[in-house]
Amino acid sequence: MTSFSKLTPRGAQRITVRDVADKSGVSASTVSLVLAKKGNISPDTRQRVLDVAAELGYTSRLRSDSILAMVGILIDDASNPYYSELLDGVRTVLDPLGFLPFVVAHDDDLQRQSVILSTLDRSKPAGLLIIPASGSSVDVLGHVSSLEVPFVVGIRHLGTGEYDYVGPSYFRGVQLAVSHLISLGHKRIALAGGEKHNSAYRDRYSGYVSSLQLSGLSVDENLVLHGPATYKEGEVYAASLMNRSDPPSAIIAYNDFVALGVMHGLETLGFIPGRDVSVIGFDDVQAAARDRIPLTTVSTPPGRLGSELMRLLVGRMSDSGRAAVYLTPPPALVVRKSCGPKPE
Repeated sequence: MTSFSKLTPRGAQRITVRDVADKSGVSASTVSLVLAKKGNISPDTRQRVLDVAAELGYTSRLRSDSILAMVGILIDDASNPYYSELLDGVRTVLDPLGFLPFVVAHDDDLQRQSVILSTLDRSKPAGLLIIPASGSSVDVLGHVSSLEVPFVVGIRHLGTGEYDYVGPSYFRGVQLAVSHLISLGHKRIALAGGEKHNSAYRDRYSGYVSSLQLSGLSVDENLVLHGPATYKEGEVYAASLMNRSDPPSAIIAYNDFVALGVMHGLETLGFIPGRDVSVIGFDDVQAAARDRIPLTTVSTPPGRLGSELMRLLVGRMSDSGRAAVYLTPPPALVVRKSCGPKPE
């Protein structure tokens, strides 16, 4: 297994992507794209980066360790801002080490995920972050293990197993959301979005049910909607819930992306989020605070999770024999204007 001592001679000063970026006057991500021969980079900028990298001695190391330079990131939905923020955290760890992340989306499709993972024997990255597709089992990690590619699993766990994992405490997060809504007088609380065979959804649902029952409220399965976790579906969930004879007074969305769609859908129907219907999201992406009606959300900052995942992966790449680590940073409820007392 790769040791970082092989990348730079002992005692030598490591030249990083950041060093090349600073001297070139470009971003670290631009340097990574140039060195990976990817991206729509102007010829002048590309040549300037290559010249600086050569001057600093970075390119010779990259050429001799080209396989070691790449770290794969397998995500769900590239359009979800959650993942762009998670990748910001990934880069804070990888860029200073000189590793180049490459990102592939499986689009929550098990077959596409299988095809992507089957190509590892040809690309064989230095390490791999896997955010599994809905319905994945721990068996999907078998092929990765057989190729001796160090990996970590993020965001969606795959049950018990000897693998590193970092992800939110979905169960506790939804409990915080339900408890807050109940304290505001809400009793008919909907849960919108997420696929039933997704571990992150199951944990959310368990937190939802347990909180209602502990408060003496019954669970109305008609207020639980399953489906894709997208902005567009959020609009659909809002319409489906509010066009009923006994609609909810509050909606907990699967994530912030869905919640923002729910709020837009509510406004389209003539409801004001936070006054007529309370809405809570999950993740605390940056857009949640910037929306016209700032979104109350369960905060599990994706940037922090991304950096934690990469620190685990770096540790796994340098020491394949260490014990597996399972981390679920505690969530916090961030209250904003999308929540208010139950209307009289």
